[in-house]
Amino acid sequence: MLNHALYVESRTIAREVEEMEAYVQTLATPEGREQFFNARQYDNGLINYNDALNDLVARYDLPSVESAETGFSASRQTGRLAGFTGALDEYIDQMKAAGRENELAISDSVVSATTRLSYRKLPLQTFRDVINSLKNLEHSALRAGKLVDAEQTRDYEETISRVLSAFAQTNADPMMAGDGGTGAVGHGNRPRPYFDAGMNADVALRELDGSRHGSDVQSAIKAPVDAAITRLAARKQKAASELAALYDVYSPEERQDMARRVHVPQLGYSLSKWDMIAVALNTGTAENRKQLMDVNNQDALNQAQVSSVLGFLDARDADFIQSVWDYAGSFNADIAARETRVTGVAPQWVEATPVVIGGKKLAGGYYPLRGNGADGAQWVLAGRFAKAQTDSHHGSQGMNEAASPVEFDMSVLHRHINELVHDLELSEALSNSRRLLQDQRIQMAFIHTGKGADHAMLQGWLRDAATGDMAQAELVSSMARLSKDNGTATRLAGDLGAALSDSSSLSSAISLIGHQGFADGLQHVMRPGVLKRITALSPYMAARLQAGDGNQAAKDEPLDRLASWMSQRLQYQMVDAPVWLAAYQQGLQTSEKNEAKAISHADTMVQQAVNSSGKAGGNGGSPNQKEVLALLTALGSFMTAKSHMNQNRQAEADMLTTDPEVNGMSLAIDLVSLFHAEAVLRAAAGSNPASDNVSVMEALPFMRDGKDSTGTRNLANLIGNTVDNKHLEQPEIAAILKATALAHGLPFTQIAGVVDARMQQFKGQGGSLLDYHVARSA
Repeated sequence: MLNHALYVESRTIAREVEEMEAYVQTLATPEGREQFFNARQYDNGLINYNDALNDLVARYDLPSVESAETGFSASRQTGRLAGFTGALDEYIDQMKAAGRENELAISDSVVSATTRLSYRKLPLQTFRDVINSLKNLEHSALRAGKLVDAEQTRDYEETISRVLSAFAQTNADPMMAGDGGTGAVGHGNRPRPYFDAGMNADVALRELDGSRHGSDVQSAIKAPVDAAITRLAARKQKAASELAALYDVYSPEERQDMARRVHVPQLGYSLSKWDMIAVALNTGTAENRKQLMDVNNQDALNQAQVSSVLGFLDARDADFIQSVWDYAGSFNADIAARETRVTGVAPQWVEATPVVIGGKKLAGGYYPLRGNGADGAQWVLAGRFAKAQTDSHHGSQGMNEAASPVEFDMSVLHRHINELVHDLELSEALSNSRRLLQDQRIQMAFIHTGKGADHAMLQGWLRDAATGDMAQAELVSSMARLSKDNGTATRLAGDLGAALSDSSSLSSAISLIGHQGFADGLQHVMRPGVLKRITALSPYMAARLQAGDGNQAAKDEPLDRLASWMSQRLQYQMVDAPVWLAAYQQGLQTSEKNEAKAISHADTMVQQAVNSSGKAGGNGGSPNQKEVLALLTALGSFMTAKSHMNQNRQAEADMLTTDPEVNGMSLAIDLVSLFHAEAVLRAAAGSNPASDNVSVMEALPFMRDGKDSTGTRNLANLIGNTVDNKHLEQPEIAAILKATALAHGLPFTQIAGVVDARMQQFKGQGGSLLDYHVARSA
């Protein structure tokens, strides 16, 4: 029986190898190689499919594949002798440069191969990888003349022709050359004024189309993206509702209590129930377990520690964990359809590993190892978020991140789902539009008609569309990481951020402008350069910002001035600015895009929000000023003490400032700014009148149910009673402001990066009150 089974298996493998050899031979036909050759005419002639094929043939001594190109035989022989021609690596770079990275599915085992080896000596799986790489190469060549997405297939050359025809009919002056990509211009060389990149793109493309010749440019470049964005909005709402439903196995009170940290003796530190569930979610595949216990990863656990964490979980937790794995796997069908359509190769899935939790044997399943800290827009365009859920990309996350620590918080799940649905809905449409914009004929048409800056603006619009609301998701994930690693500091900063949120005009602002308008404004204010554009357009907002900055030189005590400045700057950046942006968009819609009226309307709405809040001056004259001052004093003192300790072990050249008080207080302010931003996001989510219309990140338990800050004020009093920061002088105040990311007007996603980098100073230092008091006594 055993011999028979082995015989059957060997014959099955032999037939598979024969079929793969036969497939390679199909590429040897003149017609097949001619298709590879013809595909080079697209994408500015930069992609050499035949040379990439030659390289693969040489690497693995594949069955002879003749070329339709002159001189191929000689180059092929050279390649065979050398082992590699390097053309495959060049092809990958060419595809990326052409904006077609999402089509690549060259197996890692093929890309990383360093020695020539006959295919007959390869392990079967490696030979399968080679064949899949060939299929991917062929698929990319055959679809080079097409623009394909889930909704339609368009002919590339016909689409280019229609766009160029529209340019031919425009009356734009060729002397109105673009401005080098610094901005976009319309008729009369006027700047494109709107904050909404999509609105600027509409105006530019409609000018090209005109009323005389339809809407060829708009339909070719922007309409498919607009349709994808509409589908994305519905899909995100559906995903948010589904995620929220997963947590409904716990009551709101239970969800809140699960954020309470308990000491785990085997770890030597505390974890919340949600942290423990996140650890358990990383036991559902062999790769997750491997990285969970990889000694090269920071915060790695051993098997005994993992078992001790799982011991805190019960049968209900086990059911929740399996439901999360099942939900992540529910996207596999859509990922498979998209990847097969785009790459020509069906993906392989991460194999689940059974695990026992809470006395129940679970099947296991895929779970994202960590959040992606890379360029989110580029990952969407390249289709990497969907690929990260496949076997070939899980583990390294596709970006050489194998040594990065596994993240133990539930925001990883929400962020992955948010990024995944962005990818599934937008990647193909955005990539097709980028291909069109990168075609040299279209680029030259923009330049020759004096619209070079519009071309640059449209590329910015593509990036903006790809980013969506992922910046907010990154901020929420950053806060989860900070909270996990810096308990005392983040408890103080979180309570202070909430106090500042309560004392601002936030609630009246949301009521006045509406939940959706405020949420849209928040999304825009997270992006670089937005605050500067607001002050450039609105003298009222510029004066409001300057008034807040001027208050730090007033006659009050230095720390009072610092607290007042912080309160007013956060009010401006996280309340006033989102209201202004939302009202600006409203004004454009109601005034037929008259920007002067839109700016006036936006200024008026901010004034109304401030006046209706009942806050003195609308900027930090709140009844909670004493509480704000006490919490800032405590947090600043705590961070200053940590800076004192840090001076003994870190070179001065590695520090932002060598003054521990300046370093500590400036970092405290930036920490508070992040937690204030989180409080605003949470308040905005809580104000949503439609409970079924939440974002993917708003479905997180702490966003839905709030946080328990019991005991934080006692902690602040304990720290505050040991120190007096009233001796701060004006030069130190100026130095503190110079050292804060908040004072530089950075968006909160960038502030999070600054804070995370600076908090690395204190890694391994501990954060106990005992350490704090020892440092204060030294």
